[in-house]
Amino acid sequence: MRKNYFLLLLSLTLALLTPVTSQAQAPAWASAITGSTATGNGESKIQAMATDANGNIYVTGFFYSYILFGSTGLYSSGNADMFLAKYVPSTNTWAWAVRGGGSGYDYSYGLAVSGSNIYLTGTLENDQTNYFRVTLGGTTLMGGPYSQAGTSTTGQVSADLFLAKFTDTGNSAIPVWCQVGGGTGTDSGTGVAVSGSSVYLTGYYSNNQANSKAAVLGGTGLTPGTMPLLGATTTLSLDWLLAKYTDSGATATLSWTQTVGGSNADQGSAIAVSGSSIYATGYLVNDTANSFGALLGGTASTAGTMVVRGATANASEDLLLVKYTDNGSSATPAWTQVGGGIGNDRGNSLAINGSSIYVGGALWNNRTNNGQALFGGNGTTLGTVPQAGVSATSSDDLLLTKYTDNGSTATFNWAQVGGGDLSLETASAVAVRGTQVYITGILTNSPNNNTNVLFGGTGLAPGTLMQMGNGGGAPDIVVASYTDNGASSTSNWTQLGGGIYSDVSASLLLLNNRLYVGGATTAPSSFGAWNLTTPPGHLINVVASLPIPTPLATLPNTGQTTLRLYPNPATGPATLEAAPGTSVYILDALGRLVATATTSTTGVAALPTELSSGLYLVRAGTATVRWTVE
Repeated sequence: MRKNYFLLLLSLTLALLTPVTSQAQAPAWASAITGSTATGNGESKIQAMATDANGNIYVTGFFYSYILFGSTGLYSSGNADMFLAKYVPSTNTWAWAVRGGGSGYDYSYGLAVSGSNIYLTGTLENDQTNYFRVTLGGTTLMGGPYSQAGTSTTGQVSADLFLAKFTDTGNSAIPVWCQVGGGTGTDSGTGVAVSGSSVYLTGYYSNNQANSKAAVLGGTGLTPGTMPLLGATTTLSLDWLLAKYTDSGATATLSWTQTVGGSNADQGSAIAVSGSSIYATGYLVNDTANSFGALLGGTASTAGTMVVRGATANASEDLLLVKYTDNGSSATPAWTQVGGGIGNDRGNSLAINGSSIYVGGALWNNRTNNGQALFGGNGTTLGTVPQAGVSATSSDDLLLTKYTDNGSTATFNWAQVGGGDLSLETASAVAVRGTQVYITGILTNSPNNNTNVLFGGTGLAPGTLMQMGNGGGAPDIVVASYTDNGASSTSNWTQLGGGIYSDVSASLLLLNNRLYVGGATTAPSSFGAWNLTTPPGHLINVVASLPIPTPLATLPNTGQTTLRLYPNPATGPATLEAAPGTSVYILDALGRLVATATTSTTGVAALPTELSSGLYLVRAGTATVRWTVE
């Protein structure tokens, strides 16, 4: 019996050290929490998340009626209001929450954090007289210390884009300043990024070169803006806006603007910054003949001159990735990348890792590429890399793409698709750490894979990884993991969360050894062992986490000279010796986190005794050691 045990252990060890070509097992959900009322009709959704240097997570989104974050209740002012809340992962609790909005529809879509400063962008409804009584901060109905008027004249209430700064005081958040822009059309901020005192936003606005929508920038508080915001072309339509503001502490000033668009609806969705390089993604409606006259490089007062053509001869929404160089008081377009086919294709989010840029979005296509999707186009030259869809019939699939920034040009590297037969699938957020890339989004499937969901499709090669659904005919939250191999990629695993009703994810971030997903779920729903049951039938915001698995085969035994673990093998309690105050993580053979500890002031940690027999990895700081439990 003892001999058979060691033969089994040897076989397991050899298997772990052998390269694995099959899909890895997905990690189990580690936590789930909602900021929602336990009773009543409150509904809400998280649209964006960010973290600070202390490991706190900030969330923003919108809500209706009444919702509860811990002991803090928020009341909407008649219709949708925005919220900002602080979540403490170490205690799985909410520290504080505040609201913003008025009697119209007010939404927050983007969030960035720098130190104790929090920046939000979205849309609010109002006019120059603050007719809808928009306030920021506070918790009570129509409460908040900061009033924010809109851009339109009296009686011309409309949706305006905003950028607001809050300061985290520890037990609450205080609004500091707010900037609004737009006119009598529909205007919104969708993404925000921060670097030092520079704050960048992207979004969309409605106007033309004749300023038919009377759009302006620079409004703050109850003071109206004065800088005209002209459209990208002579035709009235929705155009991209990118803007840089300088945060001076108690105030902000507009540094520069960039516009993108043609005579159809074009929209920026996400923005990121790395040094003086600014990246934005979204979609552009055009064809290779430039039938919609799309131009890049315009400012608030001048039209652009750089033509941006579509991906195919058919006019449709195409994914657009743009890089700008921030020159201080102005910006210069550096390059563009266009991808897509004859259907509607979008970039929804992006993440940067050195010179690698990852875009998550949606692709409309089928497995034989009848959607004619091509990637690698630069706005003037047609792309050459085809990307098929998942199903036999064309539908929306989750899309992940990688590009390399070469400075003044960019190279398309690879794409991955996942989804099924239904046009209800899209990637809403992307995150990256090292060579590991993660996306989250929505998919619809049944427990027996009736909609033929597959992940791992790349180029014209179909995917092979199935992901079952919860059933009910409504979308579920999905998380997918990939490894970036440079010029190619590998699909690792997928994980599902939610219930039989509608669930949606909108944000994703990496913090320590966990992956956090933010969005909304309709109770009752489950994330592994974590069940959210009330209020039944209502959409409630959710933050759920997954441990980041690291296969033992990829982690060398580096810690024998800096760690001391004994006994090893162990049949009972074990002791680890390392530097005092070191965080210790124990992972199973599949790389799943199963236990944690911290070494004492004398550098000693007692390892748990309730673990099942098997092979484990113990990590303390940068050192690791394999541990056998018998």
